[in-house]
Amino acid sequence: MLWSLLLISLANICNSDNIKLTGKTNQSSTYRQDSDNYISDRAIDGNVSQCANTEQKTNSWWQIELESVRNISCIAIYNKCHQHSDITNAQIYIGNSNKTDGSDSSRCTTIKDFKQGCYNHIHCDRGVLGRFITVSLSGNSPLVLCEVRLCGSKEDICNSDNIKLTGKTNQSSTYRQDSDNYISDRAIDGNVSQCANTEEKTNSWWQIELESVRNISCIAIYNKCHQHSDITNAQIYIGNSNKTDGSDSSRCTTIKDFKQGCYNHIHCDRGVLGRFITVSLSGNSPLVLCEVRLCGSKEDSPFVLVEQKMTWADALYYCRERYTDLASILDEEDQDWAVLTAKEAQTVFVWLGLRYTCTLDFWFWVEDHHLEYNNWAPGENTQECDMSAAMMKEKDNLWFRKFDNETFNFICAK
Repeated sequence: MLWSLLLISLANICNSDNIKLTGKTNQSSTYRQDSDNYISDRAIDGNVSQCANTEQKTNSWWQIELESVRNISCIAIYNKCHQHSDITNAQIYIGNSNKTDGSDSSRCTTIKDFKQGCYNHIHCDRGVLGRFITVSLSGNSPLVLCEVRLCGSKEDICNSDNIKLTGKTNQSSTYRQDSDNYISDRAIDGNVSQCANTEEKTNSWWQIELESVRNISCIAIYNKCHQHSDITNAQIYIGNSNKTDGSDSSRCTTIKDFKQGCYNHIHCDRGVLGRFITVSLSGNSPLVLCEVRLCGSKEDSPFVLVEQKMTWADALYYCRERYTDLASILDEEDQDWAVLTAKEAQTVFVWLGLRYTCTLDFWFWVEDHHLEYNNWAPGENTQECDMSAAMMKEKDNLWFRKFDNETFNFICAK
């Protein structure tokens, strides 16, 4: 008896509607018959006898936007016995983007052996966080959902300050009143009663440079109730460039419906990597930030710094023996990683895996890549035998040609 009760409780974990589905629903199209519209909200109305139903078009989908981010543990879907009610092979995506093709969300699972006339309890292949849940059916069949229920815990992931904000902050200008300076560091000092505040100038911004590259999952911003504290429509950019206009970074999101007097939990439209986080406000209003918190995981560099002074050939041999090769820098992201890696170098320059061949008359990467992206200092990209490239660890981290017998620290590819 005890075992049967346990099995029943385990089997019915999705039947307890512990996420109240009051969010906004949508679907790719709506099937209509006579005066009856099979709208998307029917999938969460508590009535299994009336269903959401798309038209018979290519790649149908249904989506709900929850009111907060959830850690989804189970999804229960009920379809009554009817034509097109079998949704075997439909995909379920969960994330913080409303894109319906799953390109900016995590795939929860593929529905297998769907049964009509009962609840199908569907579990993600791994834990997935998000506020958008999308059911997507490829092919030309309509998508039918009579009832959808969810189980999961609310995730206030921004309340855990798991990125210690000890980086360098900056802002476009600093508002001053009497002897009080509203400096940029106030946004990360742990005190919500004193704020960073720019002057009333065009296109204000605030920025922090973290000590390492992070995969940012959530940003929490608190502003006390005050004039200019509403930062609705401000843009958040994340990347490895300190440009404040976002031209060299990815746009995380636009802040919507900002509320004063509480933490606003802001999630990027898609996963974004970077060490520079910029909040930018267009127009002539000052930018006020009383407290900023970040959540995200640390990203490992593809490079490692060797703090030994060697010639280029010895450095090449060392890297190939202990790692993979001398570092190749093929794009701006690689350059950013190299800049971070070189920060602790004991020499002004660090060797890279870039060499000039007199025989073929061109520069090449020793990992067998053509030279396309470059960060040469002016006049340094010249053809000269017995030369290799080294990156300066300061002053824009430009590349210089150096004789092979000079000795520097060097960067290896892991």
